[in-house]
Amino acid sequence: MPAHVQLPYTTLEVTPVPVQVQLYGLCGGAETDLFFREDVRSQQKALSLCAQCPMQKACLEYAIDNEEYGVWGGTTESQRAALRGKAKLVTPEQRIAAARLRETIIKAELTVKQIAAAHQVTERTVYRYKERMREEGLLPLLAADALKAKRSAKSKSSSSLARKGTPSKTVSKREVA
Repeated sequence: MPAHVQLPYTTLEVTPVPVQVQLYGLCGGAETDLFFREDVRSQQKALSLCAQCPMQKACLEYAIDNEEYGVWGGTTESQRAALRGKAKLVTPEQRIAAARLRETIIKAELTVKQIAAAHQVTERTVYRYKERMREEGLLPLLAADALKAKRSAKSKSSSSLARKGTPSKTVSKREVA
């Protein structure tokens, strides 16, 4: 049985690297793997290129929200993590996986168990996604939820009538006798 992946709920789409960074960034002429090597010497070389780059600020703004690994915008992975603070990064891979999971749920062709197995997530994750998608209007409400909403609306309308001054008649013991 394959291991389950942790998949945060997200409707964020994958954001491509900004075009101006791709066109005018100094990293475009360098070896791409230089920015993803883990040895200190390579990181220092990559950081020195970033320090001279006219696109450093735009690259960093993009990287804080989108890139977990490598040197981006003159920062290392740990430096970006510190800039992010407690905000959790949702990687492009997680965003793609989340979109695929939402698409499968919307198709409604598989059971929860089958969806979980196909996407290597837990059944609880599928249920969590379904609930959030209902809240966002991406899925129809369950029959029980629709009935509860209908009853809630009905009780609200009857209580608002009572508040608007509709006299509520109380019957005394004498009137009953």
